Amino acid sequence: MRKLDRSLFLSVLAIAGALVCSTAAPRAFSAASELPQSKTRNVYVSITDKAGAPAKDVTINDLTVREDGQAREVLSVAPARTPMRIALLIDNSNITQALTSEIRTGMTAFINGIFKASPDSTMSIATFGDRPTPVQEFTSAVPVLLKAAQKTFPMRGSGAYLLDAVFDASKALRKAPAERQLIVAFVDESGEEFSNSSRQQVIEALRASGASLWVVVLQSTSTNMGTSEARDRAALVGDVTVQSGGTSLAILNRIALTGKMAELAGMITSQFQITYGRTDQMIPPSKLDIQLTRKDLKILAPHWAGQ
Repeated sequence: MRKLDRSLFLSVLAIAGALVCSTAAPRAFSAASELPQSKTRNVYVSITDKAGAPAKDVTINDLTVREDGQAREVLSVAPARTPMRIALLIDNSNITQALTSEIRTGMTAFINGIFKASPDSTMSIATFGDRPTPVQEFTSAVPVLLKAAQKTFPMRGSGAYLLDAVFDASKALRKAPAERQLIVAFVDESGEEFSNSSRQQVIEALRASGASLWVVVLQSTSTNMGTSEARDRAALVGDVTVQSGGTSLAILNRIALTGKMAELAGMITSQFQITYGRTDQMIPPSKLDIQLTRKDLKILAPHWAGQ
């Protein structure tokens, strides 16, 4: 009887111990999960000197980063080496009939400039005369992209659909996201804009994609700003590019297109990668503010915090 009582006693103790462990473990896990978890985020910016040349001696002490007004610790800053995913959008509406040669050589200069510096990047091509039209899916094959560039031709009697093209490109980039995404466009602003997408719809799609927007624009003194589509296009080119971390580059005649597209490729491929620390939050931050502490440098950085 004593041996039986001793065995029963030990069994009861074992069961009690298991129950204590099973109830204590969830409390420990819950407490740990409530602690803020630190993580890092990469953001890509262009930093130049006053002459427009890429900066070469930027350090973490030259930058401040804030999200929704809260200071973030800058962990590193270095030349960007992350491959890019670029959606190239080309205006081939009726107004570009006299620009076919310049558009093709400009596209060639941009493609060569990007892949010479970043051979692992990928690029797609679409036109937006008459409607957004895919020309070449994302690829890193330069000969394929150059062949597609040489087949670009104007659509007679068509208007431009730049906002719709940016909207579509943003959705495509969001479906297959990469860390470093860009949308690059050429538009002749003397042509009429007929997009169905509103400026706000494009902003929301672009912001959700995490892409920066860069536009080369052929300016005109005869641009008609009497329509909402034209005003939305002007805002997209002027303000939204900057908000996204890109910019617009203006040319006054078609002869300058090739050089400006090459210049844009150089700006993009000389970007910096900034890595900063942040903590997990229930509500993701919405506003990003990156400032330089040096007066001899200029910066193009996104104003949207991203995820």
